[in-house]
Amino acid sequence: MTHLFSWHITHSLASLRNAMLTVALAILLICGVGSSAQAQLFITNLTAQPNSASVNPTGATSIAIRWRIEVFSTTPGSGVLTSPFGTIIPGGTLGGVVNRSFSHSGSGAETFTVMENLMVNRSVAAQIAGAGNGFFSREFQVAGAFPGSPLPATVTLTPSPSGQLSFHNIALRFDTGGQFARVDGSAALSAHLDVATNGRGIFRGHWEISGPGSAGGSFRRLPGSQVVKMLSGAGRTHFESPALPTARAGIYRVRFLQNGVSSDDVQTITYSVGPDRRRNHTLQLLTPSVNAGVDSTTVFRWENITNATRYRVEFYTNGTTDFTSHRQIAAHDSPSPTAQLRSFTLSRLPGHGQIWWRVVAFDGDGNAISASPGRRLQ
Repeated sequence: MTHLFSWHITHSLASLRNAMLTVALAILLICGVGSSAQAQLFITNLTAQPNSASVNPTGATSIAIRWRIEVFSTTPGSGVLTSPFGTIIPGGTLGGVVNRSFSHSGSGAETFTVMENLMVNRSVAAQIAGAGNGFFSREFQVAGAFPGSPLPATVTLTPSPSGQLSFHNIALRFDTGGQFARVDGSAALSAHLDVATNGRGIFRGHWEISGPGSAGGSFRRLPGSQVVKMLSGAGRTHFESPALPTARAGIYRVRFLQNGVSSDDVQTITYSVGPDRRRNHTLQLLTPSVNAGVDSTTVFRWENITNATRYRVEFYTNGTTDFTSHRQIAAHDSPSPTAQLRSFTLSRLPGHGQIWWRVVAFDGDGNAISASPGRRLQ
């Protein structure tokens, strides 16, 4: 009970701190105090999605959290939203640094997101089950000096009923082995879902796709894609999608939507359909340089390609200039010839030894029209 009581006191103080920050912001704006962009930059709101999650009381649990951070400024500027650690009660400190770079237009309030995959191990899960519930919280701030205190947000953790089906991890991939694929027209392609579970229950969901001509990038359900399966015990289960459409050139996105899960928290994988025209031009990489380190502040830049509407930064293990026999471990899509990696992409890079990167350019029909040689990261 001491832990829970301590959390409620902390939560109340945080609420008071938020109110004081809002008042201070209003006074500063009315009085016109602070002439620099940095002095007028405030975090005004922080929320977690989901704000509650179930934890397997007898094993490890993986929880995908989307932190939504609202930043207010009257002057254009940029910075890094950062949180040095997360705290779980009961259980102590979990999770490392999470952050993302941002650029603010200076037109008022803008909202940015930071993704995190929280791993609750067996020991901490047992403590939560013993207490009846638990809480995971973070405080975010803008790196460097800024007016006001860091803002907190909390995810409530509830032990799932004994024996109820729970999920450790859900991962998507194509049958080519990666999260990105390119195929010629009419070629066969399918997506695969791997689920690690504990307990017993019915797993339900369906496959969805968004492709060329979809209004606003909206998703539609794939015909014959409904999944209803009883799962029991600890283990991994594999599901395959129906055949994905490849008759029309363009760029497609695929996801599996589990019943009861928000589409905002669902992983998406991407494939393109069209002839490979990359021999027509070799795209030149600009930054970072060979053997450079990479973090959330690293800016990837490359040559702008005529007729390109989208670029994909690809990362491989033990790569070479042709990338024909090496495993792709991550990728980042960008509509312009520059990119900074999201936390989710950065988290996939460590632990693979040598890492190489390259950029592939696509036209509006999804054709690969140019590709760079590989360049090694540190």
